[in-house]
Amino acid sequence: MKRIFLLFIMVGSLFVSCSKESSEEVAWNSNDLSRTLWEGKIVLAGVESFIVISFDSGIEGSCFSNSSKDESCLFEYSMVNKEVRFYNVYGDSDKLVINGLWHFLISEKNKIKLIRFDSEEERNYIILTRIINN
Repeated sequence: MKRIFLLFIMVGSLFVSCSKESSEEVAWNSNDLSRTLWEGKIVLAGVESFIVISFDSGIEGSCFSNSSKDESCLFEYSMVNKEVRFYNVYGDSDKLVINGLWHFLISEKNKIKLIRFDSEEERNYIILTRIINN
């Protein structure tokens, strides 16, 4: 009986690992993101808002969020490995809604999920779907 159970577990894990391998994971770089438009949601401090992010070039872009009209959404960005860092064009990074270092959790051709760790307890997310290709 134990052997059948172990065999069942091994076969199940084989199917799970195969499905993960078939996903279209992309190692994004700034050239790939250049001239793409994404929309989705941003979750900051537990508050969910709609967001659109446009990567206008390999180093800058803009965004729109319905969370606050006072926050800036013009940004510069840089990428290293599976991380993207957003900076405010005007230098007031604390006013940029997407400011900071974000890590890719999902990195697919038409879907991105980013996470930013602001503290041990607080995690913020951006979940995006591509709407315009470069």
